[in-house]
Amino acid sequence: MKTGQSIEELYLGEKKKSQILMSATVLLSLALVGSITAYVKKPTASSNTFTPPSQFAGGPPGSGENGGQFRMGFQDMTQFFKDDGSVDTAQLDELTSRLPAGASDRFLERLTLNIDQAVTDGKLTQDQATKLKAALEERAANAQ
Repeated sequence: MKTGQSIEELYLGEKKKSQILMSATVLLSLALVGSITAYVKKPTASSNTFTPPSQFAGGPPGSGENGGQFRMGFQDMTQFFKDDGSVDTAQLDELTSRLPAGASDRFLERLTLNIDQAVTDGKLTQDQATKLKAALEERAANAQ
């Protein structure tokens, strides 16, 4: 016991130290939880990747964890249509002009699967799919 201090004064001093230590512990715990949360929510490099149209991912239909859906850098087939509902031939010309030599058959096959999936998902009508496939085949034939 320190000289001149009663037991009550010593108790109150230790209680104050304990409260300060508890407050510091709570603040550090909150900071740790905030850091972990920020780290978990931070986007990773792999979630921001872009697959160019000339590269394909996935396997044959029904294989792999993606169920055979091909990821070709564009999955919204409606982007190939103008506002009036007609096929955007300029965009198709640009797309097919970037194909490497000999890749047009493989490209058409995989794009056809994406178009069929868009019909199944209700994103395209069968009529739109037919028009888009015909325009693609025409452009691919002209590119060769």
